Amino acid sequence: MCIRDRSTWGCAFYFFKGMLNSPKKERFYGGIVHLKRRAPILGGSFALWAGLFSSTECVMTYMRGKEGAINMITAGFITGGVLAIRAGFRVAFRNALFGGIIMSMIALVEHGMITVSYTHLT
Repeated sequence: MCIRDRSTWGCAFYFFKGMLNSPKKERFYGGIVHLKRRAPILGGSFALWAGLFSSTECVMTYMRGKEGAINMITAGFITGGVLAIRAGFRVAFRNALFGGIIMSMIALVEHGMITVSYTHLT
């Protein structure tokens, strides 16, 4: 679900970017053309992120011997850092922190949803 949402926002971003950079009477067509041009790049980057995140999360589950939110948060931290390592240590560390924070927010929302659904069942 997470990948689908991100790719949807990415497609919308590139469509509107193409519309803004097009002549006035060809905005819709310009958005479509720009989206078609950027779609393979967007899909490849999301596939790379998802593959690295899933692999890291599986390794964390194996190393800890149990599943939990810590695995997801650590996998987000490592994935963000590894994907940005070419830009230097400071940028990689900042992206790693951002990845860990985003994953911790997702884990917190997931925990809240499970808690609410459990309280409604009992």
